Amino acid sequence: MTLKIAKKELLSNLTDFKFFLVLLITIIIFSASGLILTSKYLKRAQDYSYLVEVEQDKIKKKCGSISQLVSHDQVLYLDNNPLEFVISGNVLFLPNTLRVSPLFMNTQTMTRGSAQSNPLLESFTDVDWIFVIGVILSFAAVIFSYDSISGEKENKTLGVILANQIKRHQILLGKFLGGFITIMIPLVMGIIINLLIVILYFQHFIKMEHFLSIFLILASAAIYISFFLWLGITVSSIYQKSTTSFAVLFFIWVLFVVIIPKSTGILGSLFHPVMNQSQIRQMKAGAEKDIREKYKDNYGKVDFSKPFSKETALWVQSMNEISDVNRKINDKHLNEMLAQAAAARNFSLISPYTVFKYTAENIANTGIPRVKRFLAMGEKYRQELLNVLIIEDKNDPASPHLLHPYFFSKRPIDYGKIPKFKMKEYPAAGLLVHSLGYIFLLLTYCIVMFAASYLFFLKYDVR
Repeated sequence: MTLKIAKKELLSNLTDFKFFLVLLITIIIFSASGLILTSKYLKRAQDYSYLVEVEQDKIKKKCGSISQLVSHDQVLYLDNNPLEFVISGNVLFLPNTLRVSPLFMNTQTMTRGSAQSNPLLESFTDVDWIFVIGVILSFAAVIFSYDSISGEKENKTLGVILANQIKRHQILLGKFLGGFITIMIPLVMGIIINLLIVILYFQHFIKMEHFLSIFLILASAAIYISFFLWLGITVSSIYQKSTTSFAVLFFIWVLFVVIIPKSTGILGSLFHPVMNQSQIRQMKAGAEKDIREKYKDNYGKVDFSKPFSKETALWVQSMNEISDVNRKINDKHLNEMLAQAAAARNFSLISPYTVFKYTAENIANTGIPRVKRFLAMGEKYRQELLNVLIIEDKNDPASPHLLHPYFFSKRPIDYGKIPKFKMKEYPAAGLLVHSLGYIFLLLTYCIVMFAASYLFFLKYDVR
């Protein structure tokens, strides 16, 4: 009986003008998204290759002297992810550039803009898969479910159905399956067209391992859509009139998809404040003043012609302490911004839309999870580069072995010994592990909404 109800519901939906409208909009946006976002990726990939080559040419020129490499600021770029056409992950606003020397690392993109801004809290505007599924198809689920029960009440057909001794859970499951298949048809068709465009027009753009991530994102999308279908059935079970049911559902949809995701950045800023640029400068100036006070008896006594003197060693030590404290303050600022973004995410988890988005981000390896790995790998690379230069300096008996560009070895270094930065990519199975918490939460929301629909429908009295 469940399948009969589902078939009846599906046929009714497929012959409705709403279905053709949703199908048309979904296919058009998926097609445009495949062309536009993939073209953007290829342009960024070309820029990335060129910029990396430029940085390597600069390093080659500095290999004439180890001391030059100690003071050289190398720019590291976050490599592009092919799955950004699925979910952009807000990459335009995240720190995708690091300025690294063996003694220092700075995320310049983290400090641009106003003193109070946090780019991690910005909203992305790319019309990717997540926009289509998270916004358009979730609203379609509302449209196809708002009158699933209340419409039967208005038409006086629900009492007839229940009089035939059909179990209530069969009615609910039939309604759900009919709506679910209705929404999945434009979703699957849109994704197939999107992937065909990517594969045919941009060969070798995605690899076989990417398809596992795409399948996992599609599975999480199915759970997300199921939530809104059960939400629609629940509200439709509560109210007698379809117009009232739609009005309530529309308000809830706006709350979950628009208001909560857009407002949680404010809550993150309130509960996790971040130092502004003025405070950072004051903190650095205060720390530098303390260090200079500590070494005040040695300042002014440095003779650069005497690299092996005690005074010179103390002066270099003070400079390195200032560099270390500046790096720690920058790291503190970065960690505060990441904590603020994490707090905003935690607040937004009450919205199934943001849970779905974060699930897709983790599976696709985009957004904040990818940037965090980039920052960690950047610091690891800085330390690796420093260790190589220290070892080369120790092999020079003419060097005083002081960690300062002026007093480091002037010997040349083989370019092949310089480590190359490369963003490590995680396998799909590893990314899935990081997504399990979000997937479980999304499933929980779906199960709770199913239970609510059953309880409210169970209480309905046809008399």
